[in-house]
Amino acid sequence: MRRPTRRKASFFQITANTANTLTLNTGGDDLSSVAAATQILVIPYNTLASVFPNSDAGVSFITSPSVVNRQTQILIPNYTGVGTNLSTAITYFHFNGAWRRFGNPLTEDHGDDPFVNAGYFTVRNAATGTTLTTLGSVLTKNTTTPLFTRAGATSVQQDNYVTVIRPIDVKLNDLGLITSGAFLPSPSAVNRIDQLLAYDNTQVAINKSSSATYFYFNGAWRKFGQPLTTDFGNDTIPAGTGFIIRKGGTPTGATSLWKNSPTY
Repeated sequence: MRRPTRRKASFFQITANTANTLTLNTGGDDLSSVAAATQILVIPYNTLASVFPNSDAGVSFITSPSVVNRQTQILIPNYTGVGTNLSTAITYFHFNGAWRRFGNPLTEDHGDDPFVNAGYFTVRNAATGTTLTTLGSVLTKNTTTPLFTRAGATSVQQDNYVTVIRPIDVKLNDLGLITSGAFLPSPSAVNRIDQLLAYDNTQVAINKSSSATYFYFNGAWRKFGQPLTTDFGNDTIPAGTGFIIRKGGTPTGATSLWKNSPTY
């Protein structure tokens, strides 16, 4: 029996629209080969209020008594920043019945601010732990995620804050980073071109450093600080967790397109 061909699914931000047109931010992807009458889906972004509704106060987040005494904070990475180890771009906290943005007037309701597709956010709790339970449909199509680079030598690096849009743990070998050409192999453990920085969500701390740094060398995934003879391709990215792909510089700063296929 032939397995059905999996179709590619690419996510693009809609930046403008008219009654019969959509303007997209393609992130460097080329849509010239997309045939007429190709099916598209217009899907609302997940927002602060949809992921953390007021009804979940005390469960998935703790509301704050003031702007100074912030309890649960939602930290958004700097997706458009240049370089590595970038500071948080936006901090949200819940106060007086709505989500507020640190540095903005407390009268502004930011519950409709969207989360980035294929990106992640950090939940920072003050004194009380919380539990976030999410519901949704399982993505069964291939996905494409842009990975940005900087123009210059391979030492000119760029961090990309990403996640795997899958409901299960995914092995490094199954990410598709190598097969899609989006992640470049390294010539040695010292000269690492592209790197994958993973984090341990069981560790209780703030501003955590990465718990593992992976790179691809001599036909296999290697882990920084471990023997180069060990293949770490079966290490997994846990479902629902974020990580960083640190891309080395390219001659033109071209965007790489990471294509991931489901294993289910």
